[in-house]
Amino acid sequence: MLGLVNVRYGLKPGEPLIIVQGREKCRAAVVKEYVFHILVNMGAYQTSINKVDLYIGKIKLIRKEH
Repeated sequence: MLGLVNVRYGLKPGEPLIIVQGREKCRAAVVKEYVFHILVNMGAYQTSINKVDLYIGKIKLIRKEH
């Protein structure tokens, strides 16, 4: 499983995303993609999205067009 979790998604800094967790949706922008997590800017604060949560389907990322 380790090899499937640390896959690069090809996210570029500043790329807009929509983060879906359950019924909640949030807009964010990528700050930097790391090996095991993605740092995103949520407006007033920055947070980290763990790639394990993406792998198991707890969180979904939708790439938003400019």
